[in-house]
Amino acid sequence: MFKLFKRQKKDPQEIIKELFADSELPSFPSAIMEVLATLRNPDSTPQELIQKVECDPGLSVKVLRTVNSAAFGLPAKIEHIGHAVSLLGRARLESVVLSIAVNKSFSGMKWDGFNYKQYWHTAAKRACLASNVALSLHPTSEMESFTEGLLLDMGVLLLFMQKKKEYVDVYSKWQQEEVSLSDIEYEAFGYDHTEVGAVVAETWNLPKDLISSIANHHQPELVEGLKPAIQLVSLMKDSEIDDGTALILDKAVNNYEVEQEIFQETIDTAYKQALAFLSMLNG
Repeated sequence: MFKLFKRQKKDPQEIIKELFADSELPSFPSAIMEVLATLRNPDSTPQELIQKVECDPGLSVKVLRTVNSAAFGLPAKIEHIGHAVSLLGRARLESVVLSIAVNKSFSGMKWDGFNYKQYWHTAAKRACLASNVALSLHPTSEMESFTEGLLLDMGVLLLFMQKKKEYVDVYSKWQQEEVSLSDIEYEAFGYDHTEVGAVVAETWNLPKDLISSIANHHQPELVEGLKPAIQLVSLMKDSEIDDGTALILDKAVNNYEVEQEIFQETIDTAYKQALAFLSMLNG
């Protein structure tokens, strides 16, 4: 029945107006916004960037704990922010800061019927698996793949935050049945989590590739250049019944000609890294 449901995309501003009619759009703390602005300014110096990060002690600690987690697999421990800036580079550091910022924007939020910890565990698994797959299939975008994997379904959090019980029913149906989450969302609201996530990501001025992945990860045929790693991890499901791992393994073997045993090892490694990353992110 859901496949017959005709989708008519709403104007992004209409989505924002409808979804946040009675509340403010979530935003990043000013300190993080300054760090991101400095990272994106080609004329800023490494010392300026270090100073901006160190102005927020909490962010400094999070950055160091995150990059030193098993998920990053760095050969040596990073002891200070200056070391992180020089070793990671701007693109990778921006990915770390974005991951921390989005997690912080939703931290402490609780909704009846929504397993917040399970959601972030699934997001961490996507991120770590995307990173590991990228290392094999497109290594130059490893860090971007990590961030995109982590934030693919941020629209789900936004819908839970605004729709509450109404969205709990939608999400529970998807977790328990063989149906498309986007189809159920369209029937209920007239838009889905990919549109909501992309609209808010654009409002936050997140990188264009990240916005594209959020918007199109369930319809890769609509966009050129969607990373194979993202196409694979988008199949992961936030469900204790079936998290999609078997389907990801099947697609990897058949579509990208990887050896099943080797890719299963990649999955196992990524899921262990996810637990370590999650511990650091929430610590």
